[in-house]
Amino acid sequence: MKISVSMIALNEARHIKRALSSCTFADEIVVVDGGSTDGTIEIVRSFEKARIIEHPWEGHFGKQRQISLEHCQGDWVVRLDADEVFSEEFERGIRALLESTRPEVVGYRVRKCNLVGNEHFYARNHDGFEDTPRIFRNLPGVRWVKHVHEIPVGLEGRIEDWDVYVVHYNIIDKERFKKKGLFYSKIPESGFESPEDLYFREYDIQPRPARSRVSVHVPPFVVRDQDDSSSPRIAIIRGPNLNPWEMQNYEPLDKDFDITAFTTRNPNFNIEEIMVPVVKLPSHPENPAYMVGLEFALFDSDLIYTADTTWTFSYQAILIKEKFNKPVVCLQWENIPFAYEEYEQMRLMKKKVREGADFFIAVTERAREALMLEGVSPERITVLPMGININRFKPDRSAALELREDLGIRPSEKVILFIGRVVWEKGIYDLIYAVKLALGDLKGSGIRVIITGRGPELQSVRERVEELGISDRFVFIESYPYHRIHQLFNMADIFVLPSISLRTWKEQLGMVLIEAMACATPVISTLSGSIPEVVGDAGLLVQPNDPHCLAHAMVDLLKNERMRLELGRKGRERVESKFSAEKISQKIGEVFNHVLKGYRRSGKNTVLEKPDPGDHVDDYYRQERRDVEALIPDQVGRVLDIGCGEGLLGKRLLEKGVREVVGVELVAHVCKKAEKNLSRVICGDIEEIEELPFEEGYFDCIVLADVLEHLKDPLSVLRKIRKYLDPSGVIVASIPNVRYLGVIRMLINGQWRYEDAGILDRTHLRFFAKRDIEDLFTNAGYVITGLTSNIDPEYHSLDPDTREITIDRLTIKDLTPEDLKDLFVLQYLVRARVSGVNLLTDDMESATKEDILEMKREIESHLRGHPGDLEALLKYARICLHSGELDKALESLDTILLFEPGHGRAKVLKKEILQLNNAS
Repeated sequence: MKISVSMIALNEARHIKRALSSCTFADEIVVVDGGSTDGTIEIVRSFEKARIIEHPWEGHFGKQRQISLEHCQGDWVVRLDADEVFSEEFERGIRALLESTRPEVVGYRVRKCNLVGNEHFYARNHDGFEDTPRIFRNLPGVRWVKHVHEIPVGLEGRIEDWDVYVVHYNIIDKERFKKKGLFYSKIPESGFESPEDLYFREYDIQPRPARSRVSVHVPPFVVRDQDDSSSPRIAIIRGPNLNPWEMQNYEPLDKDFDITAFTTRNPNFNIEEIMVPVVKLPSHPENPAYMVGLEFALFDSDLIYTADTTWTFSYQAILIKEKFNKPVVCLQWENIPFAYEEYEQMRLMKKKVREGADFFIAVTERAREALMLEGVSPERITVLPMGININRFKPDRSAALELREDLGIRPSEKVILFIGRVVWEKGIYDLIYAVKLALGDLKGSGIRVIITGRGPELQSVRERVEELGISDRFVFIESYPYHRIHQLFNMADIFVLPSISLRTWKEQLGMVLIEAMACATPVISTLSGSIPEVVGDAGLLVQPNDPHCLAHAMVDLLKNERMRLELGRKGRERVESKFSAEKISQKIGEVFNHVLKGYRRSGKNTVLEKPDPGDHVDDYYRQERRDVEALIPDQVGRVLDIGCGEGLLGKRLLEKGVREVVGVELVAHVCKKAEKNLSRVICGDIEEIEELPFEEGYFDCIVLADVLEHLKDPLSVLRKIRKYLDPSGVIVASIPNVRYLGVIRMLINGQWRYEDAGILDRTHLRFFAKRDIEDLFTNAGYVITGLTSNIDPEYHSLDPDTREITIDRLTIKDLTPEDLKDLFVLQYLVRARVSGVNLLTDDMESATKEDILEMKREIESHLRGHPGDLEALLKYARICLHSGELDKALESLDTILLFEPGHGRAKVLKKEILQLNNAS
């Protein structure tokens, strides 16, 4: 049976070596290149099994795949993209799968593990069986169709699912993925109208499954990350509320920080003049403040800067922090304690943000007090108001005259200005009533009122002005560019903001008051919310919802030029002192540095890293270990499984008739899962448990599957547990082989790269080669009675007579068959007994002929289910020798030596039998 891997490529030099390295099982690799200029072709040609076919890219994925398929000569074709890698489980298992495939099955679908950020995380929402077969028979009628989202047609027969992973490195590189989004958005059939449709989706980024790990011989993916000298990446998330007046407080920080603002596709304000990069994300159709794809957008940020505990995107920020260990700073405008908490969902969301944010910037003292009342400690809060650009917002008489002329307002007329949302709580009705009242005291004065803004009350306000007979005094401007808004303030003689407090809203700052004061325009406002903090003694404050008091203040100020000039001067000085965006930005930068420094000092990391296993239960603890099960004798009654994980191996043993399986597991939440599957679970560290609550010799079998390499002192543990093993019992263990050629290759290239799983699992404390394993068990008081292995599929493609091997720049010569095989062994599987115990408890010499025949039948039955049980094969050889069946004995010994060429007792017994044959 021949297997072909079919690939297409175009400028994939960064990825394709990994893809090709994972094709160890393939007999050929057929790559169609669409015109690469980045070295892709040279990389492909460096692989012996690979053939390159050059065909210009014509914008048709299906055509390129078809050309590759037409050159495939294998019985089976396996599709692979240049930015994909076959998992280790895929590599090991595919040949056995296809050799056992029934004739009616023509293909297989597999799972795809889409990595996100780095090699530790993946998109769980996209973890499922692919729609398109990954593996299919190379049948005459099969062909690829469609420009994009191509599919094979002509597969007549069953398509089955094979539960293994292909690992996709596409989303791992954000910039490359964005380019792909741009590319796909230009193809009508892609289904993506914009690049954002492709990459801003809900991924549910989680630790990748252990079963998706790739082989050690696959080169690592190097994330193009910032170096230590580059600026920290700050993500400002504001949902639909991103606005230019707040952002002017962060624009001066662009020299010290790499700042990006994130909003939604339909922001509430004009953001064209914002000077930092802005990214627009889709919003949820039912919740405009929920930012779709925010998790993907922020996974490579160093600090997340959100706003207000009441917004959904702030809640999202905390969830992202919990996954990726990102510090979160929250700007707090809300100044009403427990606002909106009559709604349970809002109460829980605010609580989550309050508890999760690392630091708060309150824009006013009232906002700080509200946070403290809600339970935030004062140490986590600083008060910093939002400022403005005082070089733009400044007195400008020429701009005032120019705008008056544009609006048809005479220089002699007095202008009352209002800028804001046209809603009841902004006091807009109080303003028009106050104007009506004031006109009686200002007879003969030219008074004009400019209302700038939009809102639900705008039409009603227009109608009320008509009813009051003062429409000739009013000018309505629904929208005015923010970069020119200072002209309006300079044109006005007074600025009025008569805000009214509601149960759920009070004026949170009043940026327009600051802007007016900066232009030396005197202000009149109300004793509402945080307004007194902003205005101080630089303006007139009246009671809210009182048009009469407001009218008196307006008349007094309009009649008193000296007062207007004095308040204008105080206002400008107050803004220069307290509300300069440049000064405030420096203090905000200090907050960012303080929080980032605190994270570094506490050992936290602001880049994606694998969470502690206690936070995420993954496939690492859900392994059935059929290979280990095969070494456990059928007749055992009690089993001790040390490092049992969730107990899936023990569950299978109980289902097969084992009387009792006891597990020992270190991780507490995994113990709880194991309790559902096993007879009993002891939760604790086997190295620290001095005595197990069992009699000596209680267990017939002790299992240590992938455990010894995790221990500080594996020798002491093996000695400690020996007394709990029945004298005729067995111990079964699996141990990684550090002599594996993938590790050697890594060392040749100057690396020792720890991984999430496998030989160089980052939690391994000890490393073993084959001889180390033999010495470990001997020194612990055991005799190894069986040694098998999990082996790299590439080994089976070698010439049996190979005596040397080249690993990158290193050539190893004069290898024995045993040495050669050892270089490809990923993991050794050990079966041992306590030394000093006669394995064959049956006394052959005293046994009757019927006893011998019965033993022979039992072992033959056992070997049919466990053909690789070396100890049973050795026992069978001895029985055959005893009964005079020398040929069967030799056949059994040859099988042992095929699995384990260095098996000493098999060699000795074979030598004895050959001497008997020669003597006869």
